Amino acid sequence: AAMTSAQRVRATTTVFPPAQTGFSFTFYQHRAEFTGLRPATRYFYRVLVDSQVPTGDPPLGELSFATAPVSGPFRFLALGDSGAGTFEQAEVAARMRSEPASLVLHTGDVVYLSGNHATYQNYYFDSYRDMMSRIPFFPVLGNHDVLQDAGASFVALLDFPASGVPAEDRGRYYSFDWSDVHFVAVDSNLLPDVERSARMLAWLEQD
Repeated sequence: AAMTSAQRVRATTTVFPPAQTGFSFTFYQHRAEFTGLRPATRYFYRVLVDSQVPTGDPPLGELSFATAPVSGPFRFLALGDSGAGTFEQAEVAARMRSEPASLVLHTGDVVYLSGNHATYQNYYFDSYRDMMSRIPFFPVLGNHDVLQDAGASFVALLDFPASGVPAEDRGRYYSFDWSDVHFVAVDSNLLPDVERSARMLAWLEQD
């Protein structure tokens, strides 16, 4: 469907200093939330910095995404144990790009050997950024994602549906609907923690 009006949303910015990320530079994360979108509709968007389209790959002025239908069939991709920056990961990513999928589920161990800002940038965002510009990714924490900082980088860098999750556990488990399907993501790494796993299981029961 053709868009009849344009919506401009100002992103909120989170600043991650080098001491937190291990990078030699300051890392900026920008989040923009759009509301009032119609189901089963393709929207075209562009990213602006100081009213200019920044250079990027893919070109940041030629992007689009499709919202979920209310009902009906759809296709999705699922993968796990993916992120080591290998030739094989690049081959799988190339195959994924050729599939007409509506979304991607990642079953954990998003990066190797451990999750931090650098490995997520190098082995996740850089590997799938062209797909991420047009379809959503929904990952969960694997044991390698929590190995270095208990998953703090994963939670800080990625954004998830709120889905009624307690604030202290936001990003570690969540749920969402796509068409007729209700997806639920849980974090089995929390099971040894009696208090946190009890919160997660209570949420799961309610969900």
